[in-house]
Amino acid sequence: MADGSPDRILRHAAPDRVFHWVTALCVLTLTATGLLPVIGIKFPWILVHWIAGVLLTLAVLFHLFRSLSWRKLCAIWVQRRDLRGEKAGKYTLAQKLMHHAMTVMVLLAVVTGLPMMVRIDTPFWERNPYLFAESTWGVVYVLHGFA
Repeated sequence: MADGSPDRILRHAAPDRVFHWVTALCVLTLTATGLLPVIGIKFPWILVHWIAGVLLTLAVLFHLFRSLSWRKLCAIWVQRRDLRGEKAGKYTLAQKLMHHAMTVMVLLAVVTGLPMMVRIDTPFWERNPYLFAESTWGVVYVLHGFA
């Protein structure tokens, strides 16, 4: 119980709730800054986009550390009892599948977004568009767009 009252159940601790809100805000910001210029809304989106991407990367690293350090990973993995329709544990099958889908999309966006950052000037480095061959960049951009 969150505050000792029997009508409140604490499903997630405060750090987990903060992580989920930061992730949601980053994903919405990245989606907006990635798509609005494509549909013709022009604004200086690159700075906001890469900063939101770095924040998302830091949030994911925090969540990975927290999840792998002292959390039970089995609570989120799909198990046989989920597939047999038995009583769910902390998470339902739908929640677990949504978590897995979001995990794949966010990790794919982070893994492809980080190398893309070398193609822009930042306060930390000068751009280097020649890190990969053009065909490799094509794959990176397609996977990033999919994510």
